[in-house]
Amino acid sequence: MQIETTRFGQVQFEKTDVLTFESGLIGMESCCRWVLLADANNLLLGWLQSLDRADVALAVVSPRRFVSDYQVRVR
Repeated sequence: MQIETTRFGQVQFEKTDVLTFESGLIGMESCCRWVLLADANNLLLGWLQSLDRADVALAVVSPRRFVSDYQVRVR
């Protein structure tokens, strides 16, 4: 599969790479399907690229890179 993005150009991905948020993200409810991309220039940074809007990409980092014992409690 592939998408043409405004930030990264053409991006290839597998169907299994798609992250689906049924209700979207806060403030971006119309964006439900995303892929996580590595940043070629910064190993600490990744990008959550929307598959619903080619112009939307959110910078993301792993909190464990900065807080080694970071844990999330999901209820």
